[in-house]
Amino acid sequence: MTTWHEDASCRTGYDPTMWDTPNSDNITKANEYAIAVCGRCPVRTQCLTEALEAEKGTSTAGRWHISGGLTPVERARLDTSTPREKRSVA
Repeated sequence: MTTWHEDASCRTGYDPTMWDTPNSDNITKANEYAIAVCGRCPVRTQCLTEALEAEKGTSTAGRWHISGGLTPVERARLDTSTPREKRSVA
């Protein structure tokens, strides 16, 4: 059985550190490139759904990497199960 991970655009040919992010709204040029790769990915929705589910209720500080084309801060803002004060970085 194959999983959506096998069809992910980021799976091969890219430096995996491009998806590493500072835990803030400040993204790097490499992050911008990773977000562009995600934008063309055939399984972006599945990736984002899995990240949001795994991070449910987690503060922004507990989120890492670009997932589903979004930064940790962007995903935290979508998570209504996390108290508002924990959704942004001071």
